[in-house]
Amino acid sequence: RTTGELPERFTIRKTGIGAGKRTYEVPSMLRAFLIEPCGRASGTNAFDASGADRAPRIWKLETEVDDCAGEALGYAMERLYAAGAREAHYAPVFMKKNRPGYQVEVLCAEPDIEALERVLFEETTTIGVRRVAMERTALAREEAYVDAAGKDVRAKRVILPSGDARLYPEHDDVARIARDEGIAYQEAYRRALRACDGCR
Repeated sequence: RTTGELPERFTIRKTGIGAGKRTYEVPSMLRAFLIEPCGRASGTNAFDASGADRAPRIWKLETEVDDCAGEALGYAMERLYAAGAREAHYAPVFMKKNRPGYQVEVLCAEPDIEALERVLFEETTTIGVRRVAMERTALAREEAYVDAAGKDVRAKRVILPSGDARLYPEHDDVARIARDEGIAYQEAYRRALRACDGCR
C-alpha cells in the first residue's frame, strides 16, 4: 500500500528482523511484516470450508439501563439474536445512586453493528452504546447428527487444536426427546451425550 495506512484487517504472512551491518553505540533493530489485507466477514456465520471462523476480530456492544422492564429486556434479547447477534446477555449491576440495573452485552460481526445498536435504542431505555473491537481465537466447528436410541439429535462438533473432537448435543433436540418420551430432560441429555461420545 502506498498510502502509508494499514488495512483495517490483515493477516501477517511473514516476519523479518535485522540489525543491519553498521555498528552503533545504541543498537537499532528493524522488524518488517509482509501482510495481506483480509476482506470483511459477511453475515453472522463467517466460517471457511474447514469450519474455522475466519474473522479473528469480533465487536462487543455494551450498555447499562436502570429503568427498563424485564419483559422489555427479554423481548430485546429475541430481537438482538434475530438481527445477527452471535451472543447476547444481560447481568444485574449497581449503578449511580446505588440503583439496581442491568448491563447488556452483545457480541457481533462488524457489518451487524448498526442493526444491533438500532435494536438496543428501540427496545431498551439506553441513550448510549459503547463498542469495542476484540481479538479472539475460535475453534473450528460443524453440525453433526447422532443417533440417540433411535432419535436423531443435532450436535455441534468442535475441533480442538490437538485434532481431537468434542460433540455437544443441541438443546432443542434434547428437549424434543424429553417431551416425546415423557422423560426428564437430564435423562434425555445423558442419552444424547452417550450418543455423542460414540461418534467422536
